[in-house]
Amino acid sequence: MQRKNLRLLIRTDASQVIGVGHLMRCLALAEGWRARGGLVTFLAACQLESLNARLIKSGFELEQLEAEPGSLADLDLTRKTAARVGADWIVLDGYHFSADYQRLVRCGDIRVFVIDDYGHADHYTADIILNQNLHAKEAIYNAREPHTKLLLGTRYTLLRSEFREWIGWSREVRTPARKILVTLGGSDTRRETRLVLDALKQVDLPNLEADVVVGSGQSPQPREISQILDGFDGSIRFHENVNNMPELMANADIAVAAGGTTTWERALLGLPTLVGVLAANQVELAEDSERTGIGKNLGSFHALTASSLATEIRRLMLDPSARQQMASQGPEIVDGRGVDRVLLKMDASSLQTRPVEAKDCRTIWEWANEPLTRAASFSSDAIPWEKHLAWFTARLNHPACLFLIATDSQEQPIGQVRFDIDGSNAMISVAMDIRVRGLGYGQELIRIGIQKLFRDFPVTHVNAFIRTDNRVSQATFFKAGFVSLGTTQVQGQAAFHLVFQKGQAWVPK
Repeated sequence: MQRKNLRLLIRTDASQVIGVGHLMRCLALAEGWRARGGLVTFLAACQLESLNARLIKSGFELEQLEAEPGSLADLDLTRKTAARVGADWIVLDGYHFSADYQRLVRCGDIRVFVIDDYGHADHYTADIILNQNLHAKEAIYNAREPHTKLLLGTRYTLLRSEFREWIGWSREVRTPARKILVTLGGSDTRRETRLVLDALKQVDLPNLEADVVVGSGQSPQPREISQILDGFDGSIRFHENVNNMPELMANADIAVAAGGTTTWERALLGLPTLVGVLAANQVELAEDSERTGIGKNLGSFHALTASSLATEIRRLMLDPSARQQMASQGPEIVDGRGVDRVLLKMDASSLQTRPVEAKDCRTIWEWANEPLTRAASFSSDAIPWEKHLAWFTARLNHPACLFLIATDSQEQPIGQVRFDIDGSNAMISVAMDIRVRGLGYGQELIRIGIQKLFRDFPVTHVNAFIRTDNRVSQATFFKAGFVSLGTTQVQGQAAFHLVFQKGQAWVPK
């Protein structure tokens, strides 16, 4: 099923007071939705003209909210806009979308998607709740409807397209460290930026280079720049309305930053960071940064002095081992593929299956011979084409074999599932294209395949044998509902014997 022409209505806000994080992560979701053929409308109370211009320049429809955010007038306008544009989903991102707002905004067949950070509502009626923070837990959302799906943790972090281009990039930790990025987010005032600049003067390291990202209209005037540079042994560049933030992060050795949503952008790029707090909703992000080793928590910026901040900057600049630890830990926390995982959950019907055909022979052979696949198999030897061709021909249209190809929303083959049937038992085998591994497609394909198997064949038990050192495949099957019967030997190697029994409950997705 194509997502073509399906409409997303995003209801979010941005301002100097609440910052820009809500809108920017919604922009990431919008980019992914559109890339798969969907349409997007933003309905926003946004007082920052630079952001409004960015949305329009990016080709998204933008309508300004002419109502108090979170009010009954807001609710009424959102419902009317959703009906007028033909929305299939309404996305709500903001702390003023109460339980009543979520319940009443739904109309007709429209589904509701809530992006949340700490469980601000008394009750949740949305179809999906996304909390992309490390501290996200199911217990935060105990007051929710039975149908509500939870997407919790940094696997679902929404990063914009310019950051996803850096997936897999590896940071070189340089010695000596000289380059500092200062980015305090949309809630920054000149006071906090000036504090950091005063601290840089006291770091007392030669040839420092600072890139300072400021909010719209906050760039210092020439006289202020002259005062800032007075007595500073280095260079400072100011950036306003940046469109090259990934490059700025990649070029920096460390960052001084606020604990907002840019935490996850810095994590992807492995940028060692001193994290300060400018607002109450940044406290847990700053604490999580230190707990997971991707940054150092400075506490409230308002409690810092230029001298104490200079000490922290100097300490991190002179500690390559600490910077290396932060650099390596960041991409482990955020891999950059959250948008794809979220879209899969929003459109479960995007994963389709069809019977394997003769034209799929080479594709399946290439999947089987992919190096990571061979390394996880019971035999690591490459499979010759002639041997594969004979095997494939024997399986094609075999009455005791259910062999399916999976396709994505663009109807491109992304994997296969096969069941070799022996009476009431079946043996399952799954392979995914390397492009989509880690996105959750394997779990979905197993579910779809088993449902079709139980519907069309007199099978009651599905068996899987997985090497004991193949933790990725084990996790996929356990998430799909399989249980372990213990260990056994397969081709001389230790393996877990997993089983799914007809009639057992599916594990909630």
